[in-house]
Amino acid sequence: MCDNTGYEFTGKIALHVLDLSCLEQVAEEERNSSLYHWACVFKAKTWKEVLAVAEQSESIKKAVVALRELSEDEKIRLQCEARERYQMDWQSSMRSSREKGELKKAQEVALALAKRKMSVEEIVQIVGVDEIKIKEWINQENR
Repeated sequence: MCDNTGYEFTGKIALHVLDLSCLEQVAEEERNSSLYHWACVFKAKTWKEVLAVAEQSESIKKAVVALRELSEDEKIRLQCEARERYQMDWQSSMRSSREKGELKKAQEVALALAKRKMSVEEIVQIVGVDEIKIKEWINQENR
């Protein structure tokens, strides 16, 4: 369980990372490996760069042809864009919900501390919310 987010981590996912910023430092004898060529594909910024790398490997060439076909197919491209928008919206919604939950918890803590006659300045330091917001919560609670 992550202490910061409260999300539970499981063994259902594996994450592998390639640091593409180090490609220029690869030794000359390793530049003919398939891993190096695939890393170059992922680092490429233009189709011209991708096509140049594709000339080095038959498997990369097949993948580039498939990617090009999929990119040119309007229906598939729109589906991919819709899926990407959905994922971004979902992530934004989750972030917003988490922030609202954290703010609600901060309000509960601030009000509990205020009931114990703690000063607003001390509450600000403990809760980490600005003084105006805390005073607003206290005033709402006292109404």
